Amino acid sequence: MESLRTDANHCFVCGPGNATGLQLTFSLEDDACVSTFTPSKWHCGYDGITHGGIIFSVLDDVMANWLYLKGMK
Repeated sequence: MESLRTDANHCFVCGPGNATGLQLTFSLEDDACVSTFTPSKWHCGYDGITHGGIIFSVLDDVMANWLYLKGMK
């Protein structure tokens, strides 16, 4: 039986160890959780339109990282 992961190293959005992931880093600015991401053609469903699954994955990590950065671990 595999044990549960205790780190986010392989997270698709923020994991630095995920070579195919977005590898975003988050910080607090005026109580808002922020990061910078420029989608490439590999993140699009239709030409020039970022896939909704990518957008919602990033939003999920924004919410989780806001809690983490506020000390709510």
